[in-house]
Amino acid sequence: MKKMKNIYWDIVKNVADERAIDEYKAIKIWSEIVGKRTSKVTSPIKIINGKMIVKVKNSVWRNELVMLKEEILKKYENRLENRIVKDIKFM
Repeated sequence: MKKMKNIYWDIVKNVADERAIDEYKAIKIWSEIVGKRTSKVTSPIKIINGKMIVKVKNSVWRNELVMLKEEILKKYENRLENRIVKDIKFM
């Protein structure tokens, strides 16, 4: 018997294109990529043409994340099969 999670993904794959699924996965794992502390002050909004838009609590955190951007991108590259996140814009 298929688990509900697998059935859900079968349905999603039939309705959405592969890129949309990859973008959803990238946003879903944001907290795993950046950690609990950072995820509490950030919120990934969407991905447009490979650029992830992330809302940040304040300018201090934004500056910190700008300095960590390459490290975050590397983590995404190592974690996801497709290089769906090519850049990050912190707002």
